[in-house]
Amino acid sequence: MLKNFLKIAYRNLFKYKYYSIINILGFAIGISTFAIASIFSVEELSYDSFHNKAERIYRIANVYEKDSTLNKYATSPFPLGNALKNEYPQFIQNVVRIFNFQNNYHLVEYHDKHYNEKNFFYADPSILDIFDFDFILGNKANALAEPNTVIISESIKNKYFGKFNPLGKEILINEGFPMTVAGVFKDYPAESHVHFDIITSFSSLYYVIPEPKTWLWSPCWTYILLKENTNSNNLEKNFPEFVKKYFDEAVKENSTIFLQKLTDIHLKSDLESEIERNSKSLYIYILLTISLFLLFVSWLNFINLSIVGSITRIREVSIRKILGSSKRTIISQFFIEALLFSILSFLVAMFLLEILIPFFNYFTGRYIAISGLLRGGVLIKIFFIALLAGTIVGIYTGIYASSFPTFNLGRFKHKLASKKWFSGKILILIQYTISLVLLIAVFVNFKQLIYLKNSKLGFDEKNVLLIPVVNTPIAENYEAFKSVLIKNPEIKSVSAVNHIIGADRAYRRYFYIKDGMKKVQFFPELIVRHDFIKTLGIDLLAGSDFRKGSTENVESARNEIIINESLAKQLGFNNYHSALRKKLVSFKGDEHIVGVILNFNTRSLHNPVSPLVIRLSNNNSDATEDTKFLVIKFKNRISKKTIKFVNQLWKSYTPNRPMEINLLDKLLDKQYENEDLLNFFLWVFSILIIIISSMGVWAITSLLSIQRTKEIGIRKALGASIPEILRLFLKDFTSILIIANLVAWPVSWLILNQWFKNFAHHTVIEWQIYVYASLSILILTLGIVTKHALKVANSNTVNALRDE
Repeated sequence: MLKNFLKIAYRNLFKYKYYSIINILGFAIGISTFAIASIFSVEELSYDSFHNKAERIYRIANVYEKDSTLNKYATSPFPLGNALKNEYPQFIQNVVRIFNFQNNYHLVEYHDKHYNEKNFFYADPSILDIFDFDFILGNKANALAEPNTVIISESIKNKYFGKFNPLGKEILINEGFPMTVAGVFKDYPAESHVHFDIITSFSSLYYVIPEPKTWLWSPCWTYILLKENTNSNNLEKNFPEFVKKYFDEAVKENSTIFLQKLTDIHLKSDLESEIERNSKSLYIYILLTISLFLLFVSWLNFINLSIVGSITRIREVSIRKILGSSKRTIISQFFIEALLFSILSFLVAMFLLEILIPFFNYFTGRYIAISGLLRGGVLIKIFFIALLAGTIVGIYTGIYASSFPTFNLGRFKHKLASKKWFSGKILILIQYTISLVLLIAVFVNFKQLIYLKNSKLGFDEKNVLLIPVVNTPIAENYEAFKSVLIKNPEIKSVSAVNHIIGADRAYRRYFYIKDGMKKVQFFPELIVRHDFIKTLGIDLLAGSDFRKGSTENVESARNEIIINESLAKQLGFNNYHSALRKKLVSFKGDEHIVGVILNFNTRSLHNPVSPLVIRLSNNNSDATEDTKFLVIKFKNRISKKTIKFVNQLWKSYTPNRPMEINLLDKLLDKQYENEDLLNFFLWVFSILIIIISSMGVWAITSLLSIQRTKEIGIRKALGASIPEILRLFLKDFTSILIIANLVAWPVSWLILNQWFKNFAHHTVIEWQIYVYASLSILILTLGIVTKHALKVANSNTVNALRDE
């Protein structure tokens, strides 16, 4: 019996090639896109889980909140880790601090090789106990026991030493500080929120600076390893008491600390000073939801096409029943055929994956492999979904087909098609609604992305180079370097800053008088060199820029600060001019306000504009340390000739250090990588859903053609014109489109408004977007239906009347 079923299924597969190809390919597209989304999501959700002790590792996060200032850091003070371990030994097994001078550019040298390394860190030796390191060379037990020793990743080993053994070899860090290689470990997997390339112990750091004891500076990423069977909530309950006991008087009343589970950091942490840019769990769930919708739509299409196929086999089923086939036998036949289709769709989907994954990796900048199907049981789950879908379709179609009567087949075909047109309407309505919601989301997300990347940030980021100069001779000889640069006719202005503008900032404690009372608060701060406001085109609302004197000596303006309008309002100045010459002093400082500037974004547009202080360094010695990024503004487009000029000048000051060039606008655009990825998925998935929905429309139109073959013939014989026949076909689809719009518009509006809560700044949802989405679906539908209608309308009237 089974052999016979398979033989008939095989024959029908090739007998109705057109239906078969569309059916298999449509469902395969749904399966393959869901598979890609699943592989990507499993990898995103598995971040940091490769550590054996991952469930017991937590990071300490630091929060300062006062008035309108809310600062959430991924970092904490130097003494915090050891103080926690000493205070709560019943909960904490070990602690590690990780530090990099808040600098992602460390010069590493070995013989004639010189590179800027971003993943260089100082850490406690306990890092080897808390995190997993798979050593290739060296003794893990004492690799970081001695000062001035480093462990390096396999990639760094190959980069500097090739096939040679690096153990005992010296590399130079940051302009000549020698470090001996004590171990080599395998590269961390991509699914890690931090990637280590070079690690040295804190004992090496203390050769450079004394161990910081302050609780006001928070530059360390601090991780703790809880003891087994310890509830993290029990430890967190003690944190308010801990803060009151240890934190500085200036901040303890407004500070809190909390735990972040290691495996939650990548998707659930969006704090300042993250080690690497994280993703968002919301976008993963959006991706999975959309891929499920796509799979669902392809499954609906599978049903529609199966129904159309069953109607073309009314005569076959009737003859089977006359010859004695039972209802169960007929259901089994359709079940086997649907199962065969679903298995073929699964196999085609696996083939499509091999083609699609390289495109996915190229366009997204991420890396996934087809081997990811084996993680988290993805392959088994997808195969089960394919079988389940085929089972449901097969049983449903089989029950329906087995209800065909064995008499008056011509009349029944008309009645049957009319009856199934109602259920077909429901399926098409669902497809249309999903397609419209997704298409509207695509248009709005694309508009939001353009808004984020093109919004006025309060400064001119176009044609601006940002070059890291920390720990270079250029920072020490900034004035001389600038004087040569500014002579180039293509360069408009030059300045320097201690953080990337528009992406990061530091904080400093300031004292001020408000309502007759002395107050203290930490405000965001940028430390700059002269001409910063001029270089970035920031508007002055009141006052002036920093005084230069005869040179750019910072001593001439060391007590001058500039604030933004947000801070001016918070300090109680209703008139910006009234803020001038007023005191706003830092610890041991005597600063006063010389200017008020227009608000500009010091972070991404996910965040609101906050108060800001801009100042020069306290003295010339500090200026070298605070000069971390050179800011060069060009008059017009940045040319290769000018880049070559800057590079040659660079080499004359620091010949052994490569120059890192960053276009400021491109650097800021990287803050929206998650939105770029979401936009990519929305566009691709919406196109695929529309294609699959079009297949569904094609199937239903075919059903209508079957139903109305004789009807159209009679209408033509009675003088009906082709436009009248066309209207007859379009009438039903017009009503479906209207209902789909009535459902999709409010649903999409609710979803998008909820999504906008992730942004402090966002675009507006214009009514035209809804119209464009609806017109796109309408035009596509009209094209498909018109093609079928014209085919029927132009058919031979005699043949139509002789149908059956």
